[in-house]
Amino acid sequence: MNPRTAAVRARRSSIVRIARSLQRDRGHAWPNEVAAAAAAAGLKPTRADVAAALARVGAHRR
Repeated sequence: MNPRTAAVRARRSSIVRIARSLQRDRGHAWPNEVAAAAAAAGLKPTRADVAAALARVGAHRR
């Protein structure tokens, strides 16, 4: 696998884990909360990453 592809996949899976955690703990996960938590964890989330993560979790309509 291309190293760049692997890095993007790892970043997105980390953002999905963060979104799932927020959804489980609070009952909801808003895009700005997920982006802030991901940035605090040292990731550089894009809007597309956050939207895709929330769609996978089922926490936000596109």
